[in-house]
Amino acid sequence: MIKKEDYEKALATVQAYNEQLNLHIVSNRTCCVCKEKVISKIEAKHIHPLRQEEGMWADGVVEKITFGYGSKHDMDSYYIAVCDDCITELKESGLATDLKELKKKYGSYSC
Repeated sequence: MIKKEDYEKALATVQAYNEQLNLHIVSNRTCCVCKEKVISKIEAKHIHPLRQEEGMWADGVVEKITFGYGSKHDMDSYYIAVCDDCITELKESGLATDLKELKKKYGSYSC
């Protein structure tokens, strides 16, 4: 049987390893629209390298995009970052669709 102290020591080692790994894989990102602003991860929040879109980011967002059938990037997935200022510009220019506005206009989608 494993002692509680041994389990806690092993768990701490795994957590330390994961944190070190995250420092190298999950780093600040540059906005893919303006290519200038930096979107930074909020250090207090642990972000899993394969679930970066679920993490907390300052001054923007990181999202996973996956291309479907019909694209030359079919089944490829990427993480992209967009800063808050660019999202505002995209919304105002009509290039980004505000889902809240669509829901107000058409109601919620349900089958």
